[in-house]
Amino acid sequence: MASVEFDPVFVVEYARRMYRRATVATIVGVLMGAAAGAMLGGTAAFAYQFATSLRLTVHGFVPGINVEEATHLATKLAQVGAGGAGLAGALVGFYRGATAGLLYRLTAQTALGQVELRQRLDSLRDRQGP
Repeated sequence: MASVEFDPVFVVEYARRMYRRATVATIVGVLMGAAAGAMLGGTAAFAYQFATSLRLTVHGFVPGINVEEATHLATKLAQVGAGGAGLAGALVGFYRGATAGLLYRLTAQTALGQVELRQRLDSLRDRQGP
């Protein structure tokens, strides 16, 4: 079996990649959470708009319904619902992404600790001599 040499440069490069993954995990978590939240909020708002369009149909039978006001309210609720749910989703995504990022950073710190330990052991061996 071939002997494996310790290469601190390789480990440091691995740690750098882990730090990059941590940053990407946080950003992707926020974006995916915001998109999912906005879709959920938009779906709820779409349901309300659909109900409003049914009122438009009913308006021919029940003239007491103010169609313009109901449509305006449905549009505003759609915007606020999608925005609010998107913000809530972004916060959940940030939490999830930050948690994944923490694990990547922990892996990087562990690898860097291995390099530091190896360097200290080598310096101790050098002081003791052959």
